[in-house]
Amino acid sequence: MKETMILYIKNGFYIPLLYIYALYLNYNLLHTTLIVVKMFPLNYYYWFSYLYDFENIPKQLNFVKQFVRFTDTGHIVSLCYLFDSSYLTLAHNVHFMIMVGYLGGRLCSIRDMDSLCLSGQSKEVIYWYEELWSFTVHIAPYLLFLRQLIISDSCYEFNFMNLVSTYKWLYLWFCFVYMPWRIYTHDPVYSILDVKENRVKQAKFILVLHISGMIGNIIGYGISRYICTLILLV
Repeated sequence: MKETMILYIKNGFYIPLLYIYALYLNYNLLHTTLIVVKMFPLNYYYWFSYLYDFENIPKQLNFVKQFVRFTDTGHIVSLCYLFDSSYLTLAHNVHFMIMVGYLGGRLCSIRDMDSLCLSGQSKEVIYWYEELWSFTVHIAPYLLFLRQLIISDSCYEFNFMNLVSTYKWLYLWFCFVYMPWRIYTHDPVYSILDVKENRVKQAKFILVLHISGMIGNIIGYGISRYICTLILLV
């Protein structure tokens, strides 16, 4: 019984309970959810980072991996929005790219290298629960920002400069987070970026990622124009 409880705690089964309690106290769906979705990777790497081996860094620092993926920049832009609502446009586009990249990757069998490295080898990790949280972390933030955009009583500008800012966010992550990690640890992070992967497939995925940023901006523009029209009519 004790071992089972420890197993559930390590896998983060307590997090949904904390979420319900925090939502009861806070009554703010967006703020509470954005904070809670980061709790799972924090919990996961706290307990299971020792299962991985990255070159040139000690196992004690393996937990740093949770801040390297593009998905993790989504938590940063979400935090920016909590302090400054003008970040909603950027957060909407970034999370749309994250969602499309995740769903597209699943359809094309593109996976996070951490998942591939374990692939059912550890008896401590409850994999179906990890997959459920992975889906939630990649999808829920975008749906929340989409909802926030729809219910907002403010006009947001999804213009060309906002699209440029979206691409800048992607390139800044690639140059100053991904590449240093890749060079130092030789960890490609995503299977699609492995040196052994087909170059045409890599190019197609990168193109799709850029197109998703454009589509996200168009969706945001359409919704914001509709909201602005309603505001002017009131």
